[in-house]
Amino acid sequence: KFTFSDPPPSIQVTAPNGGEAWYMGETHSITWTHAGISDAQTVHIVLLQNDTIVGTIAEDIPITNHTYSWTVGQYNGGTASAASNYKIRVETMDYLYQDISNANFTILNPTLTLTAPNGGQVLNVGSTYNITWTSRGDVSNVWLQYSTDNGISWKNITTSTANDGSYTWTVPNDPSSQCLVRITD
Repeated sequence: KFTFSDPPPSIQVTAPNGGEAWYMGETHSITWTHAGISDAQTVHIVLLQNDTIVGTIAEDIPITNHTYSWTVGQYNGGTASAASNYKIRVETMDYLYQDISNANFTILNPTLTLTAPNGGQVLNVGSTYNITWTSRGDVSNVWLQYSTDNGISWKNITTSTANDGSYTWTVPNDPSSQCLVRITD
């Protein structure tokens, strides 16, 4: 003889569940599954660092959503710092059921990578040139500069332009073979 029964009540975090590296300000999904808990139940999502509560990310999310779109690093009342020791806890609002990420995930600082010019180009004075870059994370504007003395001193190209990956620059009348371009948040 055997018996059919409902699974024991449970909730399980499926992402981030350990090992992920997410950039500050990007949007990622926090996901979970549940079994044996009323579909009418709601959950709240908590950010932990070193297994200590940093803050609440969201409250009163229907358990049946199984996902929450998170702006990485944001929680009610603050922003987390870059570190590699975070976990997520999803728990029912009555605190009867909860689960925590199996292992730590990492929140990374935003990055900027200059893609052009990146060495070897010859830019003619007075011509236009597209400075290009890539970025990860929350960077809304960038600062572009150039150097004609291999980085000893810097001159502004623009102090603020949208982080859209490209800036059209009119090459100045400042000839040198020691030129560099840099990008800063």
